[in-house]
Amino acid sequence: MPSLHFRFINGTVTAKAKSDQASALLAAHKFTPAADDDSYLPSAGLNERDLVYAVVLVECHAYADGFSVWIDLDVPTPDALRATPRRPSGAVPSGSAREPSPRRSR
Repeated sequence: MPSLHFRFINGTVTAKAKSDQASALLAAHKFTPAADDDSYLPSAGLNERDLVYAVVLVECHAYADGFSVWIDLDVPTPDALRATPRRPSGAVPSGSAREPSPRRSR
């Protein structure tokens, strides 16, 4: 089980820490405890690029300190995607590339 778990969903990021040391690491990077559960939130007002950057900074610091990190991008796996029906291939027109085109005389 990872020491830190980040989840990107609907343009926001949440983080969960599995130990006091992991919680301290989040706090050092300005993640604050959420009011409603045991997750942490990044500083308010960050755009999507800055959210990704904040997570990458914590991830690098966590790995340097020996923590494991899991990042959930909320992107479906290929197995979860519905296969789209294939379009029927068009009929090969007569006189296709199988027959040489007539040559022009000079």
